[in-house]
Amino acid sequence: MTLKHFCLPTSTSSVARKAEKTEKVKCPPFASLTISVPGATHFDRENLSLVSFEKLGDALGNNNRKQQQQQQQRVLYVGCGTGVLGLLALRFKLCSYVHFSDVNTEALESARRNAQNNGYEEGKHFRASIFDLNNNDHPLNNYPPTSCRFDVILCNPPQMPGPKDLGYRRPDKYAGKDGMLYYRRLAYLAGKLSPTPRVVFMQTSFSSFSEVDRIFHDIARLHVRTVHVQERKVSIKAVSALCSGQFRWLHDLQKVGTACFKKKEDSVIYSQRLAAASSHKKDAYNTHARATARISSSL
Repeated sequence: MTLKHFCLPTSTSSVARKAEKTEKVKCPPFASLTISVPGATHFDRENLSLVSFEKLGDALGNNNRKQQQQQQQRVLYVGCGTGVLGLLALRFKLCSYVHFSDVNTEALESARRNAQNNGYEEGKHFRASIFDLNNNDHPLNNYPPTSCRFDVILCNPPQMPGPKDLGYRRPDKYAGKDGMLYYRRLAYLAGKLSPTPRVVFMQTSFSSFSEVDRIFHDIARLHVRTVHVQERKVSIKAVSALCSGQFRWLHDLQKVGTACFKKKEDSVIYSQRLAAASSHKKDAYNTHARATARISSSL
C-alpha cells in the first residue's frame, strides 16, 4: 500500500493568477527561492527567521546522524501552504524528498509549482497530495500507512487559540480552544508511522510549551527539544479583528498560565519557537528549560 496521489490542476485560473504575488525568499548563505503566493494562501515572512541553514539543520538532524544520512531523509510536510519550508530543506540539502500535503488544493498547486519553478522534479524530489490533519472524516484524507517511511514530519500549524468563531472566520489560524489541537494530531500521526519519525514544528507562546512537550511524550513517546526562540509582536487591534472576544480569550488563557505574552502599549509581545520532537532524550529537557528561561526573561 502506498500514498495516494490525487490529481491537481496543472494551471490556475486567470483570476487566481491576478491575485497571486511573488516573494523573493533569501536565506543566506546557501538558499534563494522564488515563491509564488496565491491570494488565499497564508505566507508569514517572519517565520523564515527561525529557519536558517543552521537552525533548520539542527531541527531536522541530530549530533548522532552523519551528514550523508541527513541528506537522504524523506520529509512529510503537513499543511505545506506555499511549500517554502520544504523547499528550504531541499535547497539546504537537508533531505532528498518532500511530500507536500495540505487540505487546500490551491495551496498544493502553489507548492507544486514553486517546487518546479525552483528546479525540483515531481516524482523524484517531491509529490503532493490532499491531507487534512484536523479532520479524521475528510473524504479525501490520506493518512500515510506504516509501509511508507518518513524520517521527518515538518509542520507550521495554525497556532492561535480562540473561541469556535475563530475557527469559522480564520481556519488558517485556529488551533482549538487551548491552542493544542494540531500538536495532538501531529503526535498521533507520528505514533502511527513506523519507525516513528522526528517531528519538526513551530509554536507560539499563546499555547503552553510544556503542555505540548507532554503531549508528544504521552502520545508518541517523543522528547521535545527547543531549537530556537524569537520574539514577535502583533497589534491588539489585529488580534481583536480575528473574531469577537479574541483578545479576552487570550487574556483568560494567560491568567490560568497556558498562554505567555505581555501587553505593551497597543501591542502584544509573544514568543515563537522552532522545536523538534524525537526519540532522542539526551538534553531535550535541559534545552527546553534554557529556552523557557529566555522566553520568561524577554517577556
